[in-house]
Amino acid sequence: MSKIHSTAIIDKNCVIGKNVTVGAHTVIEGNVKIDDVKDIIEINEESIPAVNTVSLMQFKSFLRDSIYFKVVTNRSQKICGFLLVLPSGLEYDSLNYKWFSSRYEKFAYIDRIAISKNWRNKGMGKSLYTDLENTLKDYNLIACEFFSPRSSTVTLSGINSPKFFTISF
Repeated sequence: MSKIHSTAIIDKNCVIGKNVTVGAHTVIEGNVKIDDVKDIIEINEESIPAVNTVSLMQFKSFLRDSIYFKVVTNRSQKICGFLLVLPSGLEYDSLNYKWFSSRYEKFAYIDRIAISKNWRNKGMGKSLYTDLENTLKDYNLIACEFFSPRSSTVTLSGINSPKFFTISF
């Protein structure tokens, strides 16, 4: 399966591409590399319970199967967050993924987004979601499920596009 590559300016503070920074402090590096997985696991684990724990082997499978798997870094090139999206048609043992699979033929499934605690509320998640929308234009449905405690709006803060809507089950 081929990976999707893109280069697009998100705003004056964030650029999608290879090691390019415009403005303040963030860069979306492009597709995840095997060397990034250790940092991604750390960010994933500190984001529990908004995401569940994932093994190194499972992240390696995600790396192979994903249609969008990008990291966001600070100016020092330290990974501060990531967004992972899987295509439809996989054998993936997720009840939510299976729910979408049983109802939709083609979709892109946002499996997880996680931003390091020190870098939240700085627009990194929003930049990843914006890049995702711009990158996966061939998909009519970009699906996700999320954990959202009643007192938390962190999970939804990057999704403010009219293209996102809620499906309950």
